[in-house]
Amino acid sequence: MNLRLLALAFLFACPCFAQETKPLPEAPKSHFNRRVFFIGVSALAAARTFDAIETRRVLDRGGSENNPVFGPHPSPTKQGLITAAFFAGESFLFYKTERSNKRYLRWAGRINLSFTTEEHLRYGACGAAMRKCLGNGLF
Repeated sequence: MNLRLLALAFLFACPCFAQETKPLPEAPKSHFNRRVFFIGVSALAAARTFDAIETRRVLDRGGSENNPVFGPHPSPTKQGLITAAFFAGESFLFYKTERSNKRYLRWAGRINLSFTTEEHLRYGACGAAMRKCLGNGLF
């Protein structure tokens, strides 16, 4: 009888110790900088838009696209949807790297976004120059 009473007391006493509170470890702080994110994404959007507009103008004057994803003569809808999909993917990647706690990942994302933005600005300027040449009958 004593052994049963002791086992019963032990059975009901164990859950009482489960309520003991221990301090939780602190979660790592996020280093997300909203200003850097929005400036970077806005610059990328402006550069992509400039590139897409100039590409469309060249295509409308008889030029062709060299990117195999778009094809040689994409329709405006296809060009817009593919451009938007690439922009969404690049923005999401930049968001994920900017939220990282590792400094080198944040800077890698920023450098990647900077190079991509510069590339689209250069392509847009090249398209603008080609458009002028196409308009003068040089090509």
